[in-house]
Amino acid sequence: MNRCLAFAPLIFALLALTACPGGSAGEITNTIREDLSFISDQQILFVHPQVNRNGIIRLNVDGTNRFDILSPDYRVRSASTDGSLWSLGDPDNNLYTLHAFEDPRQVDFFDGQVSHAPISPDGSTIAVTLHQDFRLPQDERPGSVDDTIFLVDPQTHEVRTIPNQTDHQIRRLAWTTDSQSLYIRLDDDQQFLVDLTTEERTELEDPYEEQAPNHPFTRPVCSHDGTELAHDDQGIELIRDDDERRERLVHIEGRERGFHDYESTVSQPFFTKSCETVVFVYNRSVWVVDVESGVVGELAEGRGAFILPDL
Repeated sequence: MNRCLAFAPLIFALLALTACPGGSAGEITNTIREDLSFISDQQILFVHPQVNRNGIIRLNVDGTNRFDILSPDYRVRSASTDGSLWSLGDPDNNLYTLHAFEDPRQVDFFDGQVSHAPISPDGSTIAVTLHQDFRLPQDERPGSVDDTIFLVDPQTHEVRTIPNQTDHQIRRLAWTTDSQSLYIRLDDDQQFLVDLTTEERTELEDPYEEQAPNHPFTRPVCSHDGTELAHDDQGIELIRDDDERRERLVHIEGRERGFHDYESTVSQPFFTKSCETVVFVYNRSVWVVDVESGVVGELAEGRGAFILPDL
C-alpha cells in the first residue's frame, strides 16, 4: 500500500483542525464594573438561565432582589403585562398556567403538541394552537393537526373549541388589542381575523396591524425619543434621528468566527422602560450598559432576558 495514501486521512484531519479555528467571542472594551451600583434604573428584569426560554430568574437591572421563580423544567410561552399570569410549556409540549408564582398547574385537556399559547391583553383567556404530533411516523404527521383554536380559562382550565375550517396548521397566532378577536396565519400563508363571539373568519390580504404584543417582550426602540438599537460583531449602536446619527454604545474587539460559527456576537439588546439602561446577551451571559456613561456590567449567566410593561 502506498504510504502517502495510508497517511492521507491523518493529514486531512490535521489540515481540518488547523484551517478551522474555534473562533473567539472578542472582548468588550467599554469600562466594565463588577459592582452594578452605577445602574440607577430599578426596572424588574426576567432572565432565562438556559436556552429555549427555560427557567426564569427575577431581579432588578442593578442585580439586586434576585430570586429563582421557575425551574428549568418549564419554559415561558406568554405572560400578562403585570406578571400575575403566565402560560408555560415543558419538554413534552404540554400547557401549564402559573398564577402569582405559585406552583404551575397543568391543563389536562392537552396531550402535548401545544404550539402557541398567548394570553389575551385583558388576562382572561389563553388562546392555544397545536403543532404536528412528532410521535407519529413522519408521513402521518401532517394529518395530525389543523387550524382548530382552543380558548382556555386560566382559572378553571375549561376549554372552548373553535372548530377548524381547513386542514392547514396555524403558524402565527396573535390577539387583537381589545381581546375580542385573534389574528391567524396558516402554513399556506392565508390570513384571517377570527371573531371570538361569532367564530366567523374574515380573510385578510395583509397582516392585521392592531396585534397585541405577545409578552414577554423586549424594547429595541426607546419609547421616549425613538432611538433604535442595532447590533453586529463590533457591539451595539444607538441610531438616532431617523438613521442620520449613529453612536457606538458597546464596543467589542477581536471577534473571530470559527467554522460554522453563526451565533450573534450580541443578541436581544433592548431598552428598559426609562431608556436609561440597555440589556443585552453576550457570550452566554446577560449584561447591562448605562446609556449615558457607556459603563457595562455582567448581570447574570443566561441566554435571554425580558421585561413586562406593568412592572
